[in-house]
Amino acid sequence: MFQYVEQDQLLFMSLFQYMIGNTDYSIVALHNVIMLDDAKGVRRTVPYDFDYSGLVNAHYARRSEAPHRVGPGAAVARPCKTEAEITRRSRRFREKKAELLALPASLASLGLDEGSRKYTEKYLDEFFEIVGPQQVQEELRFRLQDGPGM
Repeated sequence: MFQYVEQDQLLFMSLFQYMIGNTDYSIVALHNVIMLDDAKGVRRTVPYDFDYSGLVNAHYARRSEAPHRVGPGAAVARPCKTEAEITRRSRRFREKKAELLALPASLASLGLDEGSRKYTEKYLDEFFEIVGPQQVQEELRFRLQDGPGM
């Protein structure tokens, strides 16, 4: 199945899901993910429904540890390539770090309280520590290795 999906975008989506701590999705089962083909026939994964992600931190959400789920804390491998490819793909996130970290403060006018803002900023900071420019840490390599479960 994965051979038909645009690989850079698939890895980018996996890193996005990792960044927000979303364990409530499955590419194989198409749970909270859809596949779209563009005009050239390139298949892409599009995630949705993020209320169970650690970043959202909804009071009713429980992290799934089911083998077909992925995300921080999940005991499952993810689709990826080499450490160099992960580092290259995570560069897009690092380039947007300032903008991403500024988002929680920008939501104060929409009702995001101070405690939630601090939590969200800390959550994102932890992600950027993992995908730092010097190296991809062991945790990220482990969680993004090839394997079953997708």
